[in-house]
Amino acid sequence: MKEQSLARGLAVFSIGLGLAELLAPRKVARLIGLPDDHDNLLRALGARELAAGIGIMQGNPGTFLWARVAGDAMDLGLLAAGLNSDRHDRRRLSIAIAAVAGVTALDVLAALQHSRDGIEPEWRVDHPDRAGIQRAAPHEHRASTDAIWNAEPKPQPATTDNPMATHPEPLLQQTAH
Repeated sequence: MKEQSLARGLAVFSIGLGLAELLAPRKVARLIGLPDDHDNLLRALGARELAAGIGIMQGNPGTFLWARVAGDAMDLGLLAAGLNSDRHDRRRLSIAIAAVAGVTALDVLAALQHSRDGIEPEWRVDHPDRAGIQRAAPHEHRASTDAIWNAEPKPQPATTDNPMATHPEPLLQQTAH
């Protein structure tokens, strides 16, 4: 239950941050200590955050939590690169880097928790009244595949038209005359 709460909390955070970056990129840039002339970059990062947050809420949190971890690594790299700019607020930028590092730790923790068992049953919507696609048991698939692969090939007589036949002796006898 705590795993779901953490993942959902990160999803809500991601959606909120994504909306802020999409709708007010200049304010976000000033808040984190960067120059406010990177609108398109912040909007792209906002779209990524929004997609990750929605993805977590849709039922496969492990995959999208790992996407958040990758995004956090990219964000940390971009923020570190911002330190090289002459037009940054070092104190605000340092606080932003520390905040992203802290959220990264939570993202890694949540991603590891949800990656242990794949898709958690509690996240899936159960429809007992629907049959869905019927799948054969794995051993039934294996039996049918083995039957196909173990079937004996039918020997073909060798002719001059078919030099790759399974019985080359008649071809040798034909050419020897």
